Amino acid sequence: MGRKKRSRVSEEGVEDSAPREGGSLGAGASSTSSDKSLYELDLVFLQILGVERIASQQEIKKAYYKLALRLHPDKNPGDEEAKEKFQLLQKVISILGDEEKRAVYDETGYTGDDALGGDVAESLQEYFRTVYKRVTEADIEEFEASYRGSDSEKKDLKDLYVKFNGNMNRLFCSMICSDPMLDSHRFKDAIDEAIAEGELKTSKAYQKWAKKVAETEPPTDPLVRRRKSKKQEGMDIVAVISNRRSQRKEQFNSILSSIVAKCGTSADAEPTEEEFQKARQRLENKQDLSSRAVMAVADTQNPLLGEMTCGSLLQHLQLIWDEVGESDEERDKMLLQLEQECLDVYKRKVEQASKMRALLLQSLADSRAELASVLSALGENSFAGIPDKSSGTIKEQLEAVAPLLEELGKQKEERIREFADVQLQIDKIREEIAGTLKIGEQIETPVVDKEDLSSKKLGEYQSQYQELQKEKSDRLHKVLDFVSTVHDLCAVLGLDFFSTVTEVHPSLNDSVSVQSKSISNDTLSKLSTMIVELKEDKKLRLQKLQDLAAQLTDLWNLMDTQMEERELFSHITCNISATVDEVTVPGALALDLIEQAEVEVERLDQLKASKMKEIAFKKQTELEDIYARAHIDIDPESAREKILALIDSGNVEPSELLAEMDSQILKAKEEAMSRKEILDKVEKWMSACEEESWLDDYSRDDNRYNSSRGAHLNLKRAEKARILVNKIPALVDTLVAKTRAWEEDRGILFMYDSVPLLAMLEEYTMLRQEREEEKRRQKDQKRIIEQHATDQESVIGSRLTPAARPLGSKKVVGPRTNGGASNGTPSRRLSLNAHQSSGNGAGSMSRDGKRDSNRAAAPANYVAIAKEDAASHASATDQLPATP
Repeated sequence: MGRKKRSRVSEEGVEDSAPREGGSLGAGASSTSSDKSLYELDLVFLQILGVERIASQQEIKKAYYKLALRLHPDKNPGDEEAKEKFQLLQKVISILGDEEKRAVYDETGYTGDDALGGDVAESLQEYFRTVYKRVTEADIEEFEASYRGSDSEKKDLKDLYVKFNGNMNRLFCSMICSDPMLDSHRFKDAIDEAIAEGELKTSKAYQKWAKKVAETEPPTDPLVRRRKSKKQEGMDIVAVISNRRSQRKEQFNSILSSIVAKCGTSADAEPTEEEFQKARQRLENKQDLSSRAVMAVADTQNPLLGEMTCGSLLQHLQLIWDEVGESDEERDKMLLQLEQECLDVYKRKVEQASKMRALLLQSLADSRAELASVLSALGENSFAGIPDKSSGTIKEQLEAVAPLLEELGKQKEERIREFADVQLQIDKIREEIAGTLKIGEQIETPVVDKEDLSSKKLGEYQSQYQELQKEKSDRLHKVLDFVSTVHDLCAVLGLDFFSTVTEVHPSLNDSVSVQSKSISNDTLSKLSTMIVELKEDKKLRLQKLQDLAAQLTDLWNLMDTQMEERELFSHITCNISATVDEVTVPGALALDLIEQAEVEVERLDQLKASKMKEIAFKKQTELEDIYARAHIDIDPESAREKILALIDSGNVEPSELLAEMDSQILKAKEEAMSRKEILDKVEKWMSACEEESWLDDYSRDDNRYNSSRGAHLNLKRAEKARILVNKIPALVDTLVAKTRAWEEDRGILFMYDSVPLLAMLEEYTMLRQEREEEKRRQKDQKRIIEQHATDQESVIGSRLTPAARPLGSKKVVGPRTNGGASNGTPSRRLSLNAHQSSGNGAGSMSRDGKRDSNRAAAPANYVAIAKEDAASHASATDQLPATP
């Protein structure tokens, strides 16, 4: 044959055949020959098909189909030999092609012919009951109890979860020993744990199913199955076994048919004709050995008996039986009894060992589950010291897991303490911010979620705690700033700081032994409101104090109060112009200070009433000074008499009188301000007129060019005076224009010392025109005189000596000067000259023809005059007299 496919159960077939070949119970010395015969019978069947002993059902049927295609009578008509071979082939495939018949053949060598008849055939059922244990209700329940909650169930659960992609409905249909009512919560916890460890991936179908399961109540004991009635349970088991057997048979037949359909025409190697005849002969020769081999097979097929037999004792027992002459029936009966007793002992030991193993496995599973739970709670996906499930015995695994559990338990307790501490601090700060924590009250220890103790969760709590700690620090700084502001305001206003802040919250009072300050929103709001109220109170008190200080200052000024008396209230008047923020002195705005200022103002008001006349006369004097500086003529005597009469009559309040006088003073100041520009021009005009008068006197002075002390100063003054005099016409015109505009604006005349200013200016203009005319007349007269003198010289001749000319010239100059003084027009005195100050005395004296007594005489050695001075002298002699 060609390549043969090996079955995955081939090793089991070899193992099953080993104890059968080595057994020796019940058959004595004949067992060896029976085993050999049976083995040869097996080889005959296998050689006919051309397959090995460990061949699978598929390989056997494949070989059968190949031979059947060659030996079928339809393909070999009339060939008897081919027909016999085909019939033998049918007999072989009927035994080896059926699983149940092949199992019987493998165990007993039974081929289905008449060799097995009578008592031998009837004892087969009893034999199989001794070899194969009957499947009972208890066996199924025991299997279910050991399977549910085991590692095998978890592995099957994970495999089916991956296979159906989280579809739990399909998973329950394929999962053995499962019930959705009992196992949903248990499967959900197992799958969640696997997902947390990274073994499985979640899906939408599973999440939807898990959400529904979480909403239902879990069973009290999910590992206990709901019991059915014995009748119903037995029927279910039989039906399941029958269905599964039929399903496997159908599946096997379909697979085998498909293989035959694909491989039936392959040219694999077949047994030769000679090999086929030899196999047939061996089969016929060994037919008579079948019946005797049945009992030997029964003895050799029981592996437990083979394992329980002690060779030396058995041989000794056989010798005893030979000596005694025990029959074969008695020997078999005693051997079976001995075997049963040994089996019972072994069974008990096996059951005990199984229970102990189950307990150890359950303990190991519980330890691993607890370990996984602790690791899951701590947020650790893996742990370095966790032993592998397949490494070592159960006890070794338990010993390896125990210290890890203890270590992780300590870590878990430490982590729980850390969580409790940080959650306690978080709750404390939150209650402090909310204002629900009372002074001295202790916070209850928070409940820690032991299912999630991961470092990530702890880090989140610690981050939250740090944020709250920062917020607490900011709030505390804000509270302290508010308290400091309240302290400063209370100090300025003279209030009790401790009682004020205690109204907000008792913890803000430093005199009370309180560990921490209140940082709640309510405390901050109250402090902010209190600061606003205190600032408003401070503003009102400062305004009131400043008003009182201003009244004090006015009263002191009215009554000329001494500085010593004023110093007593300097702490009040020092803040008269201060702003709200500038007042920081403690007690500066206390109520008693304001009351003190009010009392003093009231006292000065009473004193002011007694000194009303003096105060009124002072104000009248001030009013008269304003009018005098503005050159406004009033009647002071009548005004004083009127004031005195009002005070004596008592018909007017002193305050009203003073207010009226203040109003008059204010109006007088406004009037003076409106006249100021014109009065300044008038002053300039009058100053220019005085310079003009001085220049006239200077021009008439014959000794002005003498080199006397201070002569150069007079020359400079004369130059400046000439410049100023030349500006007089323009100044007068400007003054006239402004005066007229002022009068048109107010509709009244501009009076200057009871004289209309325009009339004064017009009079000055007329006088100036007269002076100009007088100047022209003097020039004409001078020309006539000089012409007359020239004519006389021409008549008399030129016999005069040069020394006589200066004398003649002096005679001419003398009369001109005297004539200029005597022949000038009569001066017209303006009314304003009567009001000029004593500083104008020099000018008035010059106008009267008198010379100043303080002018220095010309020096004796004076020789000549510069041309410029001569020119100026000539022009000065021509100047008209200044103001009349």
